[in-house]
Amino acid sequence: MNNQVHSSVGGSLEEFLDDLGIREEVYEEAIKSVIVWQIEEARRNRSMSKSAMATKNGYEPNPS
Repeated sequence: MNNQVHSSVGGSLEEFLDDLGIREEVYEEAIKSVIVWQIEEARRNRSMSKSAMATKNGYEPNPS
């Protein structure tokens, strides 16, 4: 078996995103996606509907 350690080629992901000028945008979207996933998991674990969870958390839809 080959136990040779390989160094990374090129720069980091952060450097790449900085070079493209989109690092902050990518991080913001990633954070939003994680938060949405966590909320959805919590809702499923409690066997709640989306509307029940919204009501429990104080969301009141605007009457049209």
